[in-house]
Amino acid sequence: MPQPSENPRATNPSESPEATGVDAPRASGRSAGNTTRMRHHCGRRANWLMQSAAIHCLPLAYFLAWFAALWFWLKDATARRSSMDYFRHIMPDARRRTIFLCSYLNVYHYAVALIDASAVLTGHAGAFDMRFPQRARLAEAAAAPGGLLILTAHVGAIEITAPRLATMVANRQIHFVMYQDMEDATEKFRSENWAALGGIHIINSIDPISASLKIAHALLAGDVVGMRADRRVSGRSIDVPILGHMAQLPQGPFMAAVATGATVVSAFTFRTGYRRYELTVSKPRQYIATDSSQRTEMMARACADFAADLSDAVRQHPLDWFNFYPFWQPVSTAQSSDTN
Repeated sequence: MPQPSENPRATNPSESPEATGVDAPRASGRSAGNTTRMRHHCGRRANWLMQSAAIHCLPLAYFLAWFAALWFWLKDATARRSSMDYFRHIMPDARRRTIFLCSYLNVYHYAVALIDASAVLTGHAGAFDMRFPQRARLAEAAAAPGGLLILTAHVGAIEITAPRLATMVANRQIHFVMYQDMEDATEKFRSENWAALGGIHIINSIDPISASLKIAHALLAGDVVGMRADRRVSGRSIDVPILGHMAQLPQGPFMAAVATGATVVSAFTFRTGYRRYELTVSKPRQYIATDSSQRTEMMARACADFAADLSDAVRQHPLDWFNFYPFWQPVSTAQSSDTN
């Protein structure tokens, strides 16, 4: 069973962003250990160019993405090494050149996901074929009493199918936890242009304490909350095996599930072909703790279920997990780096 581990700095749960269900604000630079959070973008002009190409000539956007991906892959050594380390974990017997190729393709898939998200979220969803083979699971989860917590990851592009969720969870307010710094050119551009998210209420995680209260209030009110659960930035975490290797996931999303008694599903959106996407949904689950002594056990179980769902998804779509930092850094090293 996965075991919670604690960042020595987070002596009070309310001081830890992950303990309250959200990530800490993302830093623009590098930091040691698992606290790395990079902002991979080139600002307002680059996003405008990408969006324009996606809207007016999608094949051209895909073609230009080959060069943009190569530039990024060569320029960012941390992202490149982390991507290569990821493929060494899932393909231990692969040759070096195969690892290099998969790492580059991983970055290209990331570029394509950004391009397609730009097209869909600016109101051009009709140009894409979106499929929902497990729609019945989502309907079952939405029909359950109480809130619905949709856990996802930096896998594929959940934003592409997010606007369609409103049609599948009728009569429920949908919230999505996102980091939005309006002083950042990219965040401001997306806020101004991603009109398709207009029906979804964004819970901004730039203030973790405020965001945690909004998440809890929404779930207790019976609303739908979507959030990513695959990146630990700081604070409390849970050690869990992912793809056969120990990693740390943030405790917050699983604490939110247990504390509110919400129904939980794991959901991931993958590109399955040219202008084609598919949303996969796990079976609905609930993690009810009858007393405080069971909370740790229930959080560990929720984390283990999500880790298993994430591992299955990544095995099926290995090029579509966009974690360009040392995800599997040894737990002891990650913990010691937090105290330095």
